[in-house]
Amino acid sequence: NAMSAYGLYQASHSPAHALSNDGILSRSLPHYWYQFAHGDIEWFVTDSRTRRNLSAADRRILDVEQEQSLLEWLVNSTARVKFIVTSVMFYPDRTLNDGDAWQAFPQQRLRLLECIRRHGIKNVIFVSGDVHGSMTSRLCHSQDSDFEVHTIVASPFCNSELLPYAVASNFIFKPPMARTENGDYHYELTGPVISQDNFAHLHVAAQSIHVTFHDRDGYPLQVVDIPLR
Repeated sequence: NAMSAYGLYQASHSPAHALSNDGILSRSLPHYWYQFAHGDIEWFVTDSRTRRNLSAADRRILDVEQEQSLLEWLVNSTARVKFIVTSVMFYPDRTLNDGDAWQAFPQQRLRLLECIRRHGIKNVIFVSGDVHGSMTSRLCHSQDSDFEVHTIVASPFCNSELLPYAVASNFIFKPPMARTENGDYHYELTGPVISQDNFAHLHVAAQSIHVTFHDRDGYPLQVVDIPLR
């Protein structure tokens, strides 16, 4: 029932559906992930919910086809800015690992990061929600000063008392997120964790991305500039 409602009210309005010649949405939908572009900005919206594999032999949050499409897009896209949308957090990692976010799929997360680093891909931004708090953070590499990836977490638009707001102490900041033979990945917050109802507005300018978090009445709470390279 939940997936039927998603198909009717959300997926039906998204670029996941192709338009037929007469303008009617095609009824077949082979997958929920999709891409779209606006000017020199491109987006890859992942499906990190319905195509998971939890087997120990090949644990993944994205299926094989989707991961390959994402990697090819990262390498081949000429977009100045590349946004990757994921329903659950790419990072920072939480102190309480409930097995839901990318934290629980470290091998696949590392494959994506190593692809970005090895190919020198610039201006990759992960956009996510899920944790009932908003923040921005930067991921760097101990041996590759040219590598930098950012994340924007924007939620919740409306919270309830049953789901407590996130605070900075809910996340792990001291040890590296991942260790490899070529160096370590480590992250840091680039702004405070916002623990109230809010939404984010992104403005991509020539030199930076302006991220403004607003309260439920539209008043700005915090502004963060993410520099572009």
